[in-house]
Amino acid sequence: ILRAFRRQRHRQMLPVHQIFTARMTPVHRPPLRRVGMVLIKGVIPAVKPDQTIGIVDPARTGGEMLELPRLARRDQPVPLLVLVDVSGSMERYARLLLTFLHAATAPGQGGQGVGRRDVFAFGTGLTDLTPAFRHADGDAMLAHASAAITDFAGGTRLGEALLQLRRQHARRLVGRRTLVLLISDGLDTGEPAALLQELGWLRRHCGQLLWLNPLLRYEGYRPTARGAEVLHRHAHGMLAVHNLESLQQLAHSIAAVLQPQRR
Repeated sequence: ILRAFRRQRHRQMLPVHQIFTARMTPVHRPPLRRVGMVLIKGVIPAVKPDQTIGIVDPARTGGEMLELPRLARRDQPVPLLVLVDVSGSMERYARLLLTFLHAATAPGQGGQGVGRRDVFAFGTGLTDLTPAFRHADGDAMLAHASAAITDFAGGTRLGEALLQLRRQHARRLVGRRTLVLLISDGLDTGEPAALLQELGWLRRHCGQLLWLNPLLRYEGYRPTARGAEVLHRHAHGMLAVHNLESLQQLAHSIAAVLQPQRR
């Protein structure tokens, strides 16, 4: 499966679209163009006046405002936060999913692709895999990740891992624009109250929370396990990630889930 995926990795880029942010950037009106004997003004996007420059610039021209300075919203990719379950029940999927995520969330040609990308593994604790994902080579990434993860094939305590994420990384990682991909089978062994509290916090502080669940390979699957039921209630959507075909369909599924957010 890994070899087949690597041959097709260039087709698996996630459709993380650019959205307008609250930050503003100066915008200049396009130059006038002549149509016959008439000068036509260029079209500019939806903007607002730049009051700061509007006060400063006239001082350089004897008090005359030659052009109304404007600001437009910046267009930036959505930040991506990936949380990967590396417990014993997820052992058979871990390498495939890490390889897929490394290729699918990599910056594209010309700087296109996702924006900020942060990746964490969780089992009985939380491991930051973002440095490993900076490797361009997938095998180097896997080697770095294997050395970093100390609780591989252990238990799953998602609530405690999310608590650690909130206390140590929340201000840097989680915001109203962030797309969170939580990859787990939902077989949690931690405290239900902690999981309920931390998942509630995560949903309130991100843009979209998507649960990628390999157990969807079973026909008639229902999230009835304790942790799975809590995850199902808090996630904005649940998608399958159990084989190469489901990974190929993942990009289209994420695009469908994100469709209502587009402006």
